[in-house]
Parts: sequence; C-alpha cells; structure tokens
Amino acid sequence: MIALKGTLITPSEIIKNGVLIINGSRIGAVGRSDKVEIPVGAEIIDCKDKFIAPGFIDVHVQGAGGCDILDGTYDAINTITKTLAKNGTTSFLATTVYSKRNQAPFHAVKKAMKEGTAGAEVLGVHLEGPFINPAKCGMITKANIVDYTPKKIDEIIDICSSSLKMMTVAPESKGAIDLIKRLKKNKVIVAIGHTDATYEEALMGFDAGITHATHMFNAMRGLHHRSPGAVGAILTDERISVQLIADGKHLDRKSTRLNSSHTDISRMPSSA
Repeated sequence: MIALKGTLITPSEIIKNGVLIINGSRIGAVGRSDKVEIPVGAEIIDCKDKFIAPGFIDVHVQGAGGCDILDGTYDAINTITKTLAKNGTTSFLATTVYSKRNQAPFHAVKKAMKEGTAGAEVLGVHLEGPFINPAKCGMITKANIVDYTPKKIDEIIDICSSSLKMMTVAPESKGAIDLIKRLKKNKVIVAIGHTDATYEEALMGFDAGITHATHMFNAMRGLHHRSPGAVGAILTDERISVQLIADGKHLDRKSTRLNSSHTDISRMPSSA
C-alpha cells in the first residue's frame, strides 16, 4: 500500500495538500490530507510541491529514446516505453506504417503486449495507412500507400490480429466507406487523416464510423470560407475527437484554440 502526498489533479478539481492512497492496483482513497487517513504500514511518498495526476494515454507514438517502432524489436519498444514513462505517458498505441515486406514491428508489438515492458504499457497498434491519399502523404512514403481491397484489409487484420486498435484512413479514397465499416465491425477505431477530403466526403466517413482525427490540421485539406474541407468537418462535428501536435512547430499555438470545444486527446511534445 502506498500513500502519495502532493497536489492532486482529479477530473473535477485540483486538491492542494492532498493524499492519494494506492492499494495494490487500485486507488483506495483521494482527498485532502486532513480528510484521508493513511493506513498503518503504508509507504509514504512525499511529492512535496509536485503534481500527482493520471498518466497520459498517447494514441500516436512512433518512437522515443532514439528508437522507432519500425526497428521491429522488443528491445526497441521497451526503450520507447521507458522513455515515455519518464515523461508521464503510462500507456500508448505503437504507431507505424504497414509494409508486407516488414512485419517485424507487428510481432514485436504483440510480444510487448503479451510479456509486458519496463515502462509504459503498449495498448496495441495504430496504423497510419496504407489507405490514405498520396497527395497528403506527409512523411509516409508512396510505397506504403495502397488502394483498398477486401483482401488487403483481411491480410492486415490477420497479421496484426487483436493488436490493431486504430487505423488512419482517407475517407475519400477508393472503397473507404466499406473499409471503415469493416474496421468498425472488428472494433478498430477509425481516424481521418492524410486526407484531401471535402467537407461532404469527411461527413460520409463520419457517418460510416470515423470517430477520431489524426494530427489535426497536418496532412489534411484545410478550412476555406467556401469550402470547409476536412478541417471544417472535424471542427463542427461533436462525434470526432482529435490529436494535436501541440509543439509550437507543427501548429501555430493559436490554432489549438479552435479545437477547444471538443478536443479529447492532445499529443504531448515529449512524444512527438
């Protein structure tokens, strides 16, 4: 049993001079130090003037600590997990591209999920593509972009198996609506990204099952007063949560305010 003392950040309030009781893998109590009784024998960790908060869940991590998911080894992923944990991220989706010629990353992720790691927990795989728009490829090479076919998505699902948790899709791409529905049926979160979709095409994707947006603004059709585009659709649809690379480089910081009404997930600079 552990008692953490410090300033607690909870979903409803910030508690100064707080105490958090951890009993095994569960939270036993949370509150002001004068309201929470510390059990006899509990290890007391005084965080002094520091904040105590839930760990970050990052749905888009390609690498950290000098290693990349594409390295395709358990050791590389373990290094990434330790680096993330030092920066407050306690679980994440290992994000990479799909390549039939290099399946090592998927085997490494599944091993990390099964055996555990020395740092943040690996929740599964987030695939950027391969069913995206080449015109908005960003750093993804054309070799890792393909047209959708039922056979191709079956191949990907078979290789990744239960580790596939999210896929970034361009909803205007050929066969995308069928793809989105198939992914949703397999309980895979579908994100809009690397897309040149119009407002109407984006909404068709949302109606089919898209619920998330990959690195908002980046690698997607922007907002125009006569053509709202993918950005306009995302900003005006409450069904969509978004990622932001809020490092001051990928986005002007003022742009982040446009998402404040329904942004659920933000990329942290430490894991960009």
